[in-house]
Amino acid sequence: MNSRTRGVLRSIILSFVILGVAVLFAIYMDKLRSRPEEKEDLPVLPRVEVVRVQLESHRLEVVTHGTVQPRTETSLTSEVSGVIVAVSPNFFPGKFFHENEVLLEIDSTEYRALRAEARSRLAQARLVFKQESAFAEQARDDWNDLGLGEGGDLALRKPQVFRAKMEMEAAEAALEVAERNLRLTTIRAPYTGRVREKSVDIGQVVAARVTPLARIYSVDVAEVRLPISAEEAAFVELPEQYQDDINASDKPEVILEFDYAGRRISRLGFVDRVEGAIEVSTRQTVVVAKVLKPFSRAGASDEPPLKPGQFVRARILGHLIKDAAIIPRGSLHNQLVYVIDAQARLQIRPVRVVRKGIDKVVVAEGLNEGDLVCITPLVFAIEGMEVIVENISGDALPREAKDLP
Repeated sequence: MNSRTRGVLRSIILSFVILGVAVLFAIYMDKLRSRPEEKEDLPVLPRVEVVRVQLESHRLEVVTHGTVQPRTETSLTSEVSGVIVAVSPNFFPGKFFHENEVLLEIDSTEYRALRAEARSRLAQARLVFKQESAFAEQARDDWNDLGLGEGGDLALRKPQVFRAKMEMEAAEAALEVAERNLRLTTIRAPYTGRVREKSVDIGQVVAARVTPLARIYSVDVAEVRLPISAEEAAFVELPEQYQDDINASDKPEVILEFDYAGRRISRLGFVDRVEGAIEVSTRQTVVVAKVLKPFSRAGASDEPPLKPGQFVRARILGHLIKDAAIIPRGSLHNQLVYVIDAQARLQIRPVRVVRKGIDKVVVAEGLNEGDLVCITPLVFAIEGMEVIVENISGDALPREAKDLP
């Protein structure tokens, strides 16, 4: 073996020695290194926000809309024909009038003549009746003097007396008609009201029961037709049962609201009745609200009246729910809510919901005063699971849930 070969062999052996020493040193250092303590993996608890339940009495309401209309509206016509000779200053659109007030007068000359003629005929008929009665009495005395027994009707002039009596009664009826027609030449208001439209004026000829004179309406009562759904109808005690003595105080109240000059005006009424059939096109029930004295001042002296044609928002006051809880709608899960107990454990509790609003729901049963209701959405919820309560809001809900109609 030459010297060059021995040098190569020596280099290879030296490399293996250095590599072995490095491996042994690495093993030694690994044993000297301190191992970290193994920690037990703890479960990650969900963090939730809750609201504290406050029980209170809550009045259910049904919100709907409708248009004001008079309860009584009349197309006024004349029962006699003739020329209009006088018009009341209140016989113009928008004017008010009182019951029995004279609105129009028709020329009565012809009707006074007819009354005079009827009086004359009645006087003549009465005279004939008295004469026939006297003739009949004389005939009866003469027949009795003859001693021929029971006399016949013709002999005793009974048919003549009966005819005279009937003619007298006909004359009396004709006089009543003539006097009535004369009175009807003065057209009076059938009730206290207001003129909506006027169709005639002085000098115009009108035909009896044909020519429209005006459209008028009563101002004592206004009505509003209010459509509600079948679900909403369950919230209100509607007067649908047959009752003769039901009072207005026993019927649901209705608050009618409309905007006027930047203000919200309110008028109080009540549900007077429910229309007899459900509307086929909408499948809704129509309740009729009644407002007394719609043209009177309900509050401040500058408040406007409740006029026909006014579009209003109506709040029908329904059942009073005692010990009700109002919670966010997002905390309701198919008639279930998540309640956090004192040990920060989740309880799944069934509740009875009586009304759902846009953001809140009214719970009648299932929650107690002070319960903590979870309002944080959970991916999954297990009865008894632990949670971390991050925030408790006792004032998260107002005393009145504004979004609940």
